[in-house]
Formats: sequence, C-alpha cells, structure tokens
Amino acid sequence: MVREYSANFSPTLDDSYAPIEMAWLVRWSINTEKNSSVLITHPLNRFDLPFTTSSGVIDSDSGFLTNVSAAPFYIKKGFSGVIPCGTPMFQVIPFERQAYKHEIRELTQLETYKRKHKWQKYFSGGYKREHHAKKRFT
Repeated sequence: MVREYSANFSPTLDDSYAPIEMAWLVRWSINTEKNSSVLITHPLNRFDLPFTTSSGVIDSDSGFLTNVSAAPFYIKKGFSGVIPCGTPMFQVIPFERQAYKHEIRELTQLETYKRKHKWQKYFSGGYKREHHAKKRFT
C-alpha cells in the first residue's frame, strides 16, 4: 500500500524523480533485542528499481513501532505500471548500539603512504589480506 505525502518539506534526489515523497505502508513492525537498532535503506545494489527508498535508523528495541509503519520513497518520473509482487521495497539491517570514543587526527604524508601501500602492494585481495575482519553472526 502506498500513501502520498506533500514534497514541500523534503527535496527529491534529483530531477529524474517526481517531486512527491510517498511511503510504503507495511502491516508489521520490527522488534529487536535491547540495545539494538535497524537501518532501513533502499535495497542494496538495486539500481534497476523505478523508485528509491529513503534511509533511516530506527531504535527498534523500544516497542514504539506499531503494526502499521511507513518507509518514505521517491518514484522515478515517467514510471507507469505496477511494481511486481515480491519486488524488494527496502532492506532492513540490524545492528547493536554501543557507546564508543573516537578521535580525529590528520595523518602525515608518510603515514598515508604506509597505509595505502600496505594493501596496494598486492595484485588483488589486498583489502581482505590486510584489513578485513571476519564477522561472526549468531
């Protein structure tokens, strides 16, 4: 189900999209464990779709969401037709919220060279060999 909203408060992606924000209405909710959230975004690597879903983070552990939720999207100008059943409307990526500290510092030219050379010295697979950390999903 689609609901149309006025675009007066929200700019479109570019001129190839209609200047009206719409929303996917879903009749289910996302509930996750304590201290976790979800990123709702356009389906990854689906540039062929006639729409683009806006991205946003939702704290899905609070029980705030009801069984009717909306995800905003923009449709491409000139699209006419029906979006087939089974077409992914958005992607939901859960993650754990954690407190963290960070610092921002400027690298010297030598530090930049060393970091870049560390993975560029390989013909292929440098990122995986030098930086990739294996993920564990439970």
